[in-house]
Amino acid sequence: MNTLWSDLAKPRRDLVDSKALDSAPFLSRLWYLHLFWICSFLKSSTRICVTRLIRITTEHYCRLADRIFGGARYNQYLEKQQKECERLQEKVGEMKQQQQERAERRFEREMTYQALTNPHFVATNHTQQDR
Repeated sequence: MNTLWSDLAKPRRDLVDSKALDSAPFLSRLWYLHLFWICSFLKSSTRICVTRLIRITTEHYCRLADRIFGGARYNQYLEKQQKECERLQEKVGEMKQQQQERAERRFEREMTYQALTNPHFVATNHTQQDR
């Protein structure tokens, strides 16, 4: 929960520091500077707790049903969880690849912008600084 709170605290701090809402109506400032972040935290933390509760309940149900009626419900549940984990890991890999491509395009745009606007800009073919 501390990680969740700190993840939400930084954007809030940035919003407060930007003074973007200084001229906004009172209720808008109240919502975006205080209540929105509290609601976001509560919604996220509730979802995390409910998901964990569902997972624990399902595990206990599968184990109990296996003990009472026999079968392999718990092993099937573990296999399903493993497949979901593998799917999510593949998705993370794809997202990292997309993020890398976006970073490369952003770098190319910045290089082009600097070359067009900065008369003293010199592009080098190496990324390490000379010492």
